[in-house]
Amino acid sequence: MPDPIPWDGNRPIRFEDVDLWEVITEMSGPIGVYASYQPYAEYFIVTQNWRVVAEFEGWNANGRLEQYLINNNIPYPREKTREIKDFIPNNIIIY
Repeated sequence: MPDPIPWDGNRPIRFEDVDLWEVITEMSGPIGVYASYQPYAEYFIVTQNWRVVAEFEGWNANGRLEQYLINNNIPYPREKTREIKDFIPNNIIIY
């Protein structure tokens, strides 16, 4: 994979600007969820029957995407909720 190049942000990113997509989920059949990888930006699309049916760009795009997927009963991989102890090395004792 090439290293991602950040979107310059001089205007909102659009579908036509993306050269490489990261697959978040694809269902056999009509639904796909993708994230912009090249250029890298907070930009997600949802496809149905090979057509873009929703776009989420900019601040809180991931949160708006997640709410859309929940509202439309589209399963997607969720990151495990992490707690502060997950970020502390095992050899450090906290009092």
